[in-house]
Amino acid sequence: AGTSAAEAEARLRCELHQAREALEDMSARAVKATWLLDERESEQCRAAKELESTRHALRVREAEVRELQLLGKYFAGRAKPPDKPELSLAALAEDLRAKCGKLQEELEALRAERDLLRAERGRSERLAGAHGGGAFGALGRAVSGADWAPAASRLLEQPGRSPVAC
Repeated sequence: AGTSAAEAEARLRCELHQAREALEDMSARAVKATWLLDERESEQCRAAKELESTRHALRVREAEVRELQLLGKYFAGRAKPPDKPELSLAALAEDLRAKCGKLQEELEALRAERDLLRAERGRSERLAGAHGGGAFGALGRAVSGADWAPAASRLLEQPGRSPVAC
């Protein structure tokens, strides 16, 4: 019984030693992971600052390019450079031109859609006329603003029409 207690104690001491080594290893890995995380965070912070600086420089350059474009478009050949109000007015004129161009495109799209809808309406009216009024005529009147309830009941009362048939 004494040897088995001694063996158990030795085994437990060995397991304790292994657990302490594992703990030290895990602690070392945690310290290394924390250090790596701190490094990554500082890299990300530096990258974010650099990105913001680059964005600012880009905005400044875009403003300079826009000003040069305005100078070339509106003030070329002038002896004296324009003052700030003149440049602001030229920038406003450019913005308005761009907005007018977009509105013109939208207007053309809406006109094309209107023309298409008119053509479809004309086609449906011609179909209604070709069928002698009939079902299409009642439907056409209902859709065009006439009282739809009488038109619907006339459609359903026509011979050979079932209210359920599609």
